Amino acid sequence: MAGNSSIAANFEDVRLTEADRLGAPGSGQELVFGVVAPAFLAGLAAVNAGIALAALDDAVEHAKARRYSAGTSLAEVPAVQRHLADMAVKAESARQLARSAAAAADRGDAAALAMLIEAKIGATRAAQGVTETAMEVGGGLAYSRAVDIERHWRDARAGSVMAPTNDVLAEWLGKVLAGLPLF
Repeated sequence: MAGNSSIAANFEDVRLTEADRLGAPGSGQELVFGVVAPAFLAGLAAVNAGIALAALDDAVEHAKARRYSAGTSLAEVPAVQRHLADMAVKAESARQLARSAAAAADRGDAAALAMLIEAKIGATRAAQGVTETAMEVGGGLAYSRAVDIERHWRDARAGSVMAPTNDVLAEWLGKVLAGLPLF
């Protein structure tokens, strides 16, 4: 997420012709929720699913490589195996949720907006959970910027507060599910 280039845009003194206008006057919300929001939410869900999967991969590699003095690996410890399994379930669930929501949006399904919101919230929660556990598996080394697990952990936290935040999206989802207008 550190590579995210989101910035504020300034449109003072910009002149457009009628041909440059997107949609009819007053149709901005429809345009945002019909075009921009689906792509943005699908992208955030996919990025966070990717963060979860990358953290899982890094934790697995660390667990396999880390050796105790007796020669056994961290991956041979049952508690670590359970951590890895839990991480895999969360990461793969996030990937499937993101794919399913994006496919629904591509098809124009009526439930696509709700699915995209669920995917963004679900993927960011999964990324946070998986990266937190990856930090546990990685031990003290994982808190070092010398390894990717620490970066995944920071990036996962950023995902839930990127606009729209998960709290705002939860309100929107509640409205969508109840059949209420968003605004």
